[in-house]
Amino acid sequence: MNEDRKASEYVSGSRRLRPEEIAFEDEMLIIGNRLNFYMPLYFDPVEVFGEKMRLEDGEGYINVYANYDLDNECVCDTLEIVKVLYNDEEWNGYYLLSAEEKAAIQRKMEQYHHGANTLQTVLKDYTEEKVSVLGQLAKAKAAAPPFSSKSYAPEL
Repeated sequence: MNEDRKASEYVSGSRRLRPEEIAFEDEMLIIGNRLNFYMPLYFDPVEVFGEKMRLEDGEGYINVYANYDLDNECVCDTLEIVKVLYNDEEWNGYYLLSAEEKAAIQRKMEQYHHGANTLQTVLKDYTEEKVSVLGQLAKAKAAAPPFSSKSYAPEL
């Protein structure tokens, strides 16, 4: 999957993310063609993401999100990291996942549920809605009068 990111936005620390540190909380959100999962920090973000993640006490917080590509039905290549400081500064970065980390995240996503929603139910609903919308667009296009490139000016 090709994700357009500048190299300077990528972070890495002294170690990789461990499978037992991967968890999700709260509802899953559809953002475009991606299903967004909030990941609480059950690990030291400086160790995994590097020094840019260091926070002094009371300075701010870090949010981490894993995304699932609903069109390609796979975990996205990166985690999204948002470091928010209480002085209204915000920094966004990306952590490039290894194949092992992606596989572990995929397993956890398949097991996660929030209320009645699971990855499987959201994927099913998304696919059905996409097929319906594409069908409606095809019907509208077929019913539309042919487009003429001639321009008409009203007579005065």
